[in-house]
Amino acid sequence: MKYSEYILFFIYAAAFTFYLASSASYAQDNEVKSGQGCEAAGKVIIRLDKPSFGGRVVWRRMYGSAQNDEALAVFALGNTVIGLNREEGDNNTVTLTAFDRNGRLVRQSEFPVANIKSIRNVKTLGSRAYVLADRVDNSSTLSVINEKGTLLQRKNFLEKGYKTSVTDVIEGDGSSLFVVTNQESLSRNSSFSTLYKLSSKLDTIWKREIRTGSQSNIKSLVMAKDGSLYLGGDMYSGSRNMALLTHFTQNGALDWQKPIPRGKAAEILSLEKDGKDRLFAVGKALPLPEGQQAVWVTLLDRSGETLWERFIQSDNAALYSNEILIDDVGRLAVPVESEGRSNMRGYARVILLNTKGDITGEHVFSEGRGLSLTARPSLSRFGNSTVLIATAENRLADNATPEQAQNKKDIWIAAIPELFKKENPCY
Repeated sequence: MKYSEYILFFIYAAAFTFYLASSASYAQDNEVKSGQGCEAAGKVIIRLDKPSFGGRVVWRRMYGSAQNDEALAVFALGNTVIGLNREEGDNNTVTLTAFDRNGRLVRQSEFPVANIKSIRNVKTLGSRAYVLADRVDNSSTLSVINEKGTLLQRKNFLEKGYKTSVTDVIEGDGSSLFVVTNQESLSRNSSFSTLYKLSSKLDTIWKREIRTGSQSNIKSLVMAKDGSLYLGGDMYSGSRNMALLTHFTQNGALDWQKPIPRGKAAEILSLEKDGKDRLFAVGKALPLPEGQQAVWVTLLDRSGETLWERFIQSDNAALYSNEILIDDVGRLAVPVESEGRSNMRGYARVILLNTKGDITGEHVFSEGRGLSLTARPSLSRFGNSTVLIATAENRLADNATPEQAQNKKDIWIAAIPELFKKENPCY
């Protein structure tokens, strides 16, 4: 793909891009009344309405090839923010596109590993990006790249008879890494997860298998200040899918596991902690007896008990989120995707919460016939801005060539000038 041939630049007042800084497009049902001061409501159901306001961004760009394109991830390294994308159906080539702080194109190149089926996650540690990807041969790879996209290190994960996915990586004591993988059986309905401790050279120091119920899948991990590890995911036992929180000591000993049932089904998709070592999780929950899938955001204590939880729902579509961003003062940003929209416009929404779990606002964007949050991560802090990447559906441009007009999906990337506008007095 040649960026220069297909990039589209838009002015700030484009008719179909929306930015919502107020909190007018949702309603809350408190099942436990909020107290005074910093007391938090235990459980709140939040119903999203259709947004209706427009606004501005610092910059935004659209780019793509002559084929359908899919946004895979966004992350900041050094003085650039990098988007990963590929043409739909192309398992051979992933493209890196780098922009500077003003949204100017810096470079575009191919990702240095081929046969990528999907990007599971990207973490930036220091001056390096750790790209976690599934490959077409049922293996998974951890690739370490620098700001220019040069491959520095790589480790493959493969379990015979299983489809392997590497789902998260965090830094250990400065000379080590912790990695989690999922192994799904190719011959029977079962799965398990593995926690690895790796050296700085990506050699395995030790590994621990996690088998809970007939299926267990770990999606995320964080390290507490004492060096212990919290792992979040889901498990299947009997006829029910439940969220799962697992705790390991700093030496790799299993301390405890806690199933967390919510409705018909639930899972933790991302764990994060704030500067005070508080544990936040985002995932999904399917309510009883019927209803649309909800985004589930919760604050947990060190023993895995729920301090508060929020269920973000819509009457028109199932909602989904697999990431959470926390700033230096404990404010939360949760990108929310609508599934099963039918002919509705697709909105990329970023819901904002404070430490008490109160909604403080949201940012809502759309372009053309809609945006889809196909990337993980889809949000990245970049200097004083926050960059959001999405897949734009059905590009419509007055000056598009016939070849461009047939392009149904492009990459949309934009810099939000101020992600959080309200203070967090209870931090």
